Amino acid sequence: MAVHSLTHTGEKPFNCSQYDKAFITKSNLNSHLMTHGGLKKHMCQFCDFTTVRSSILTRHVQRKHTREGPWKCELCSKEFSTTAALQQHFRSHTREKPISCCFCTKTFKLKPSLNSHLRIHTGEKPYPCDICLTSFRSKVILRCHRKTGCEINKNEMDLTLDEEKKRNTDIELPLTRILRICLTRIEA
Repeated sequence: MAVHSLTHTGEKPFNCSQYDKAFITKSNLNSHLMTHGGLKKHMCQFCDFTTVRSSILTRHVQRKHTREGPWKCELCSKEFSTTAALQQHFRSHTREKPISCCFCTKTFKLKPSLNSHLRIHTGEKPYPCDICLTSFRSKVILRCHRKTGCEINKNEMDLTLDEEKKRNTDIELPLTRILRICLTRIEA
């Protein structure tokens, strides 16, 4: 349990002496140290990834190339390489939205969706268009802007975002503070 709690605090007490890397457990550090001088004899057939351990290669192929894994959805038989990915997928069957905004009543399946939504409250627009330099609160809105014609729809896109922001809240807080507040409430 003590090791698990480190995943929440971000503390990584075991440091690599050669690289600026730190690890939660001594075992993880030792696995990393094997990569320093070891002969990387296990090579990926899909890319130039190599590793000293076959288990790491298997995990790499499952996560990066085949998207298959040992965890299978009981409802649709879709396979996943991590339990977290399976749990997220399972929400598509249950329509569960356990993550909620701490400023309004909106709920979400995933934390990244909440993070994007919070930008409505902060006014943050971290995704600039490389053509006209107009910024947007999500990559999706930026892609839509690019597809529909940058200069033509610039004002229309700004109005839509401003209306959405006014409709949801007038609160303006830094995103990092909002994330800290919301994540604290989620974990409680």
